Amino acid sequence: MFFGLDYRNDNPGTAFSISFSDCLPISLLYKVHPDVKEMLQASDDKYNSVADFDKATMEHFAGLIRVVFQANGCLYIQNIPIRNNPKGDAANRANWRSDLQFAVDNGLVAKDVAGTVQMGKIVKQGSHWKWVSLTGRS
Repeated sequence: MFFGLDYRNDNPGTAFSISFSDCLPISLLYKVHPDVKEMLQASDDKYNSVADFDKATMEHFAGLIRVVFQANGCLYIQNIPIRNNPKGDAANRANWRSDLQFAVDNGLVAKDVAGTVQMGKIVKQGSHWKWVSLTGRS
């Protein structure tokens, strides 16, 4: 996955908008964005370590997807676990891009609360930012 991000504001929950996204095979990503190749290859040991840990500790672990974010000329890598979940994950839905765009545009931030993923927003309280659940439970 490759995302372009544009800076919007100082709120951590709405700081960036998505300018583009693409899901590319790694070989094509390397051809289209050669600057990413060196960075990803340099992080292979970390990727393998995270994959081994997640495989040993995560139920329904199916692998990791490497996500590259580009913002203001800088690149950032995040390894996101993929689950083979019989109930189905949101990532399996055909409209994943529009769901993601909606969440980003509206500052929705998912957080694990006591083993359950809840949606919330980041709000400023004094000089600090805090995650607040949309369900009223944080």
